[in-house]
This record gives sequence, structure tokens and C-alpha cells, in this order.
Amino acid sequence: MGKSDPWNIPMGHRVAGAYAEWFKKWDPVWAWYCSFTFRLGATKSGSIHPEKADKLFKRFLHDLNCKAFGKKYRNKPLKGVVVARATERGDKGGLLHYHALLGHIPVDISRMEWKEVWNGLAGFARIFPYDPSLGGVHYMAKSAYAFKRGEIDFIGPWERISDIMQESYMVPAIFSCGEAQSVQ
Repeated sequence: MGKSDPWNIPMGHRVAGAYAEWFKKWDPVWAWYCSFTFRLGATKSGSIHPEKADKLFKRFLHDLNCKAFGKKYRNKPLKGVVVARATERGDKGGLLHYHALLGHIPVDISRMEWKEVWNGLAGFARIFPYDPSLGGVHYMAKSAYAFKRGEIDFIGPWERISDIMQESYMVPAIFSCGEAQSVQ
């Protein structure tokens, strides 16, 4: 088998690549690429409990939505930030943190302001403008699926993410000999 043989690539790399390519289809949606950490928690590892981490993230997202779309954003079916969030445990110490793509954010919303909001709420944040050429989708896919056994959640107004959610039930092409199939 030559180097161009796709089956010569380790399975973890193939899975990560398939998910990254799937994510890239949604490049026009994403506005920010973010990393969110948490202050040390009271667990044996020092990590925050996953449920508490999720609540803090959803609080941050709710506050961001209120700022961007008004307090009644939930009553407006197409208003709200769309999120693809990878949950990961770090190599050193297993500390839980998130990598996330955020989309449908109005251009007048300041990334730096929301970095400080997260820092005051939960820990440390890095928030960058999303640039498809920098490999954020590959990092999320590699971190969550291939090596760290994390997970990726989609959060946001259903009307905005229904296409993404529908496709999230599709099998990546590497598992179906080149054609995506529904998982039953």
C-alpha cells in the first residue's frame, strides 16, 4: 500500500478529518472561535463538574443573546447565537474545558467585552474572529472525537440549526464508502 492509500491513515485521524470536513460546510455561519476554561473545582481532579460547567456556559450564552437580540430573543425564532461546542478534558490533569464555534453574532458585539464577561463568570476565555484557514474546525474535531473522547453539542435557536442537526445524524463518508447515510 502506497502513501496515497487513504486506509494507511490511522482511524482516529480519519474520523477527525471526516468530522472536520463536515464542520467546514458551515463556515459561513461561524463568527468566533473560542476556548473556555474554568476555575478549579471541588472534584478529585480539581476540574469543574460537567453539569456546573454546562450551566455556566448557558448563562454566558443567555447573556450574550440578551445583549445581541434583546431580552425576549427566545420569542423570536431566528434570533440567537448558534454554537458548536466541543467538550474536552486536558492532557495534564484532565481539566474540563470547551472549544466552541459561535455564529450569527451581530458585528457590533465586542469579542473582548465577552472575553471579560466569561473571565468574571467562570474562568479564562480566548475569543478570536473565526478564520476558516486557521483550522479551528480541525482542532475541534481532533480534540473531541479522535483522541480525547470528548463530545460536540449544538446549541441555539432550532430554526437556525435544524439543517445542522439534521446532518448531525448522517454517517461521515469514511464509514459508508463515500456516500453519507442516515443512522437508524
